[in-house]
Amino acid sequence: MQGLKDLKDSGAEHLKVSDLIAETELGRVVLELACTDLQRQTCKQVIDQIVQGALQPEFRPMQVYESGSFKRGTALCYDFDVDLVLTLCDFDYRQIEKYIHRSKAALVKKFGDGVEFTRAPTGRCLKFEVRGCFRFDLLFTGHPARNWHGNPEEFYTPAGSHEVDKLLIAAKGTHPVFHPLVLVAKHWKNQHQGERRLKSYYVELLCLRTISEQRGPGLTLKAAFKAFLTEFTTGRLVVQNPNRYSPGPLSPSKHSMEEFVVYAEKTLRSLYGSKFNNNNSNHNRIQSPESKMWQTGSFKTHDEAIFDFPRKSSQVDDDDEDNLPGLLLAIGVFIFLLCQK
Repeated sequence: MQGLKDLKDSGAEHLKVSDLIAETELGRVVLELACTDLQRQTCKQVIDQIVQGALQPEFRPMQVYESGSFKRGTALCYDFDVDLVLTLCDFDYRQIEKYIHRSKAALVKKFGDGVEFTRAPTGRCLKFEVRGCFRFDLLFTGHPARNWHGNPEEFYTPAGSHEVDKLLIAAKGTHPVFHPLVLVAKHWKNQHQGERRLKSYYVELLCLRTISEQRGPGLTLKAAFKAFLTEFTTGRLVVQNPNRYSPGPLSPSKHSMEEFVVYAEKTLRSLYGSKFNNNNSNHNRIQSPESKMWQTGSFKTHDEAIFDFPRKSSQVDDDDEDNLPGLLLAIGVFIFLLCQK
């Protein structure tokens, strides 16, 4: 079996966004950035081995469902994970840690040292790689109609991925620009050099709203990407999550988005020059209610679902940093009161 480098080393990660959005043949953009037939075929073989050789014998599940951007065809050929949803007959959210341990053991039994767990699990998801070929995220859930253990609804979010996949796949057929826009937008966010990262799912939903509002048979990829970037500079960053079991809308934290607002502004100036009106920037004009809530940090985000936060061991959490002046004042008052006794 070919290795990860052989399957993904196409040089696509070095493509310039300016060249991609200038391409009038949308199919060529998809060919440049989307996964290849070889990647899809090889991945299907690995998935069959995972399901038939490890998960099915261990759990006898109701279903193992391939979900996410790889299934939808919106994954980048050089950077993606494959999502697998394990639907258990007697799912109990309190047992997820045990499900993770059992899955690890079953995968090791099937693949031996060909499976690696170099990425830490998130608490709800097991991350692994098989034979240096593909990265997988294994999520655990049950059937919502069989909630015998009082599972909170949010633990059925993986079960709602069916409808989400149908919606986003349908958008590819309804809006011709949607598919290439998603790929270019993900490529753009991957080229960001800051510490913060956007999750691909969030980018897809933001692209879907952008396309839905722009509509029109003459919409070009260049115009659509400009509209996508403008969502950042105007602060329209709260999107509805079509997953019925999601706790609510998806929105970035203020601190995470500061990097991408600046990045979007720089990209607009670089690609569109004088056509980008600086008066529309986030620093000068945020009018919508959701934008004002984003500015003040009123919206809360489920970071695991939207953002990756690479942290150094010495890094102070942004929220703690904001509270530092008040903390120092409280310490000072406490010391003063002690001295008065």
